[in-house]
Amino acid sequence: MDTKTMIPIDFSRKITPFVLGDILYSESIDESFEIDEEDQAAAFNLKYTGVTIHDNDYFVVSFADRPNTGTQPVGDDVMINVDFDHLCENIPASSVFWEGEGGAIGVGETWKPNKESMLKQYQAEQLEQEAKRMDNITMNGNDGEHYEKANIEKAAVKTLGNLGYSYHGSELWKPPIGKKPDYIEKEINAATALYAFAGWLTSMKEPITFSASNWATPAADMAAAFIELNNLSGDIDFDSVKTPNDSVISKALVNESEDDGPSVVETPVFTQAMKDSGSRLTIGMHYLDDVGKRCEYVGISSSCIIGRYVDMENVRSDHLSVCDEGKIEPIQTDEDNASQYINEYFEENDDAKLLIEEIKAGKIHGVKWVGK
Repeated sequence: MDTKTMIPIDFSRKITPFVLGDILYSESIDESFEIDEEDQAAAFNLKYTGVTIHDNDYFVVSFADRPNTGTQPVGDDVMINVDFDHLCENIPASSVFWEGEGGAIGVGETWKPNKESMLKQYQAEQLEQEAKRMDNITMNGNDGEHYEKANIEKAAVKTLGNLGYSYHGSELWKPPIGKKPDYIEKEINAATALYAFAGWLTSMKEPITFSASNWATPAADMAAAFIELNNLSGDIDFDSVKTPNDSVISKALVNESEDDGPSVVETPVFTQAMKDSGSRLTIGMHYLDDVGKRCEYVGISSSCIIGRYVDMENVRSDHLSVCDEGKIEPIQTDEDNASQYINEYFEENDDAKLLIEEIKAGKIHGVKWVGK
C-alpha cells in the first residue's frame, strides 16, 4: 500500500480514539488488520512503541462506526459521516444535534470520521511544516531541526571545556588531571547522603511516623526532594539493597542511661482513668473507635473524632476512622487488665492464696510476683 495517501495513527489519534472495528495497516509487515480486542484498542490509543515496531509504522485503512453517546465526540471542524434516517457524508461535527433533539441523530445511532477529509487535513499540515522548513533554510541557512542539533553539540563542547575536559581526536574526551576546581560541585557519597538524610529527619520540629502501617508517599517525596537538592545521580536499584532486621531499630529506641536505666519510646494511649476524669484526646494518642478498631487521633471536626487506623486488618490504607466523640473507648492498660481480673476473681472466689498462686504463675497480665 502507498502510505503517502494514508493517515498515520499518531495524527488520527489526536482527533478521535481508536475503537473495535477500525482497520490499520503495518508498513513493516505489509499487512492490514482489524482492532478486535479492547486491550488492543487501548494500546493503540497510547503512544505505542514496541521492540521493533514503532508508532510511525501504523496507518489508518478505515474507520468503524462509532455509537453516539449523547455528546459531541470530536472538534467542531472535524468532518464526519452520520448514519440516522439516511447517510450524510462529510459534514462538520458542529452541525449535528448529538443529544438526539430535532431528529438529527439519536443516542445509540452511529457516526465515524470522514477519512478523505482527515487525509486532506493531514496533508495540509505536512505542507505547512515543509513550508516552514524551507523558510528557515532561506532565512537562516538551516532547516531549524539541524540548527537545534548544532546548538546542542556546541553547548556540550562548551560544558566539557568548562569542566576541564580536553579533546584529542578519540571518541571520548579526556578528564582533567589533578584536583577538581572549586566551581565544580562535588557529589556526596552514599554514606554521607544516608546520614545527612537521617539528620534532616531527626531535626524536624514536627514528628513524622514511618512504618508498614503508614503511607509511604511522604517518605518517597522527602527522599526525592533530598536527591534533587543534592544533585545525587545513579539509577535506583532496589534489588541490590539490603536492609537490617527490625530488631536493630528496636535496640535504637532503647536509650541506656546509668541513672534511670533503659527507657523505651512509648505510644500515648487514651486510658480508662482519662475517660473517667473527662480528659480529651491529644494528637497522636491511640484509642478505640465505635467499631473497636485501634486508631491514632489526628483531629476533630464538629463533634466527630478523626483518626488513622493503626489496626489495618480489613481496612483500606487510604481510609480514616470517623466517629462521635462520645463513642470512643479507652485502651486497656496492664493496670486496668490486672484490676479487672482481680475484681472478677474475688467475685467468684474468696481464697486469696489461689490468687497469689496465679500471680506467681504469671497468669495475670500486668502483674509480676516479686516476693519470696
